[in-house]
Parts: sequence; C-alpha cells; structure tokens
Amino acid sequence: MGYKLKPKPPWYNPDDMNIPVYRKDLKDGSAGKSNHTGIVVDINADAKMEEAVIAHETVHQHQQRNGELDYDNENFYWKGKTYPRKNLNEHNKNLPWEVEAYKKSDKILANKDKDMNKKFKLEGHRGNNSQFKNLSDKGLVKPDERKKEEKV
Repeated sequence: MGYKLKPKPPWYNPDDMNIPVYRKDLKDGSAGKSNHTGIVVDINADAKMEEAVIAHETVHQHQQRNGELDYDNENFYWKGKTYPRKNLNEHNKNLPWEVEAYKKSDKILANKDKDMNKKFKLEGHRGNNSQFKNLSDKGLVKPDERKKEEKV
C-alpha cells in the first residue's frame, strides 16, 4: 500500500529555513562561515556583527539549498563552474557567490532596520504622557501628582 503526500499548505514557505547557528573560535580571521550543517559565527563577534554574519551566511545556505553553490575540500562549485580552492582567496568579496550574498544580505539588514523602526515607533500618547494616563483619565487611579519642572 502506497502513501500519498498531501499538497503543501498555503502558508508553507521553503525560504523560511530553520538554520542552526553555532559560535566557534574561527582562527582564520573570518567573522562567520556557512557549512553543510548550518552557520558558524566567530565567538568574538559582537551582536551587530553576528546579525550581519547570519544575514550573509543565510544567503549562502539558500544558494546551497538551491543547488547553485557547493564545495568540498578541493573546490567550490558555483552554477556549474568549478573554482579550485588552491587558486582563490575564500575571503574575496568579488567571488560570484559572495557578490550575490553581500548584495542580498545588505537588503535583508536594511529591511530588518525598517521593520524594527516601524515596530517600535511610539505613536499617540505612548511615550508622551504619564504611564498611567489612560487609567487616570478614566478615574481608576489618581492622576500623577508629580509636577514637571519647567525649564527656564
């Protein structure tokens, strides 16, 4: 008896990958790496650098998943072309898979900043009045009796 797979649900997005992130002391000067098991971030990277590394290496994870990028001990493979490791500097930003990764990760980080600004923007009375203004306006608590000192 065979088993029939159900169609993917409409909310399924294959780009939402659950990629493990590891912290390790990378002694080669890298801030991070993408490998076949996840993303490795240098243990000395600060929070902002870690965010940038994860965005960049996530692009490489997508490239690997889509079959555009792969590697072994001898070569990198990019869209059907072989790049011998002995002939290249792996930190070169002009390698074709790196050019794409930097471009896309910059967009990821820019959009993340926009989302955060929108998410935490204070609107209306928030941030401008007493923290209990709504309750005091309804008579549920006494109004704040502390007076703000006026600047002269």
